[in-house]
Amino acid sequence: MVGYVGHSVLVYEVAAKSNLKLENKLHLRAPIKKGIVVDWDDAEALWHHLIKNALGVAPEEHPLLLTEPDLNPTPNQHKTTQILFESLNVPSLFLAPQSLLALYAAGRSSGVVLGIGEGTSAAVPIQ
Repeated sequence: MVGYVGHSVLVYEVAAKSNLKLENKLHLRAPIKKGIVVDWDDAEALWHHLIKNALGVAPEEHPLLLTEPDLNPTPNQHKTTQILFESLNVPSLFLAPQSLLALYAAGRSSGVVLGIGEGTSAAVPIQ
C-alpha cells in the first residue's frame, strides 16, 4: 500500500509506524490489483522503499529476481524492466512466473500449479 498526505507520497508501513496519528489522515492506494500493476508511480515508490529501506540494500549492487503473474501483459513487463533499470539502476533482472517458481520450490520441473492469491486464482500446467 502507498499512502498520501496531501501531495506527499509515503509508503504506508513507514507512515503508520512512525506516526499513528498520521495513519488516520492517509489516503491509501494499492498500485497492484489482481496481480497487475495499475499505477506505475506508486509501484515505483513501493519498489524503491522495499529494496532500499525494508531490505536495506543498494539496488545497483545486487541482481534482482522479481516474480510476476503468469499472464502478465508484455507491455507491463517492459515498463517494469524500464523502471528497475533506469530508476533503481539494478545491474540485472530476471522476471519469473510465480507458478514456475512455486513448482521449482516443490522440487519439480513439471506439474500443475494451483495458485490462489489476493484477487487471483490460476491453475497452470507446466511441462
